[in-house]
Amino acid sequence: MADPTDLVTYATVTWQAGDVQTIAVFTTKRAEEWLAHNAKYIQEAMVQAGWAAMETLLAEGNHLITQLRRGPPSTSP
Repeated sequence: MADPTDLVTYATVTWQAGDVQTIAVFTTKRAEEWLAHNAKYIQEAMVQAGWAAMETLLAEGNHLITQLRRGPPSTSP
């Protein structure tokens, strides 16, 4: 099995206190504490959203690949 530190990653998401402060009236310290307390829940939600996005994009990509292989739709009656 590959060493996890050798793996290439994509679509990394990070959150900062300022992100929380755009939707909540928190001090920087309070926003950081809130993020630390809720990080595991945010991470799980982001993982679920990522899987859903990949499935959607792959399905759309497969649809587009099928269309490209078939060629443009026929315009004849």
